[in-house]
Amino acid sequence: MLKKKCQENKIIISCYSNRYSGYIPDMEAYSQDGYETLSSKFAAGEGEKLVNKIIYLIESMKGEKAYD
Repeated sequence: MLKKKCQENKIIISCYSNRYSGYIPDMEAYSQDGYETLSSKFAAGEGEKLVNKIIYLIESMKGEKAYD
């Protein structure tokens, strides 16, 4: 979802670093009742909230001068 919405930006996702919190499933995964959702600490919908916040932050930075 994130890559699809931000295709013109180069995005690197680091999954297992800095206090790894476990899986953050999307709503589709919750409808499948798989391992990811059963072991997740996050409620349904939190994955989408995270992605929307990331997209908001990327959009808010557009046009800003990059720092060296």
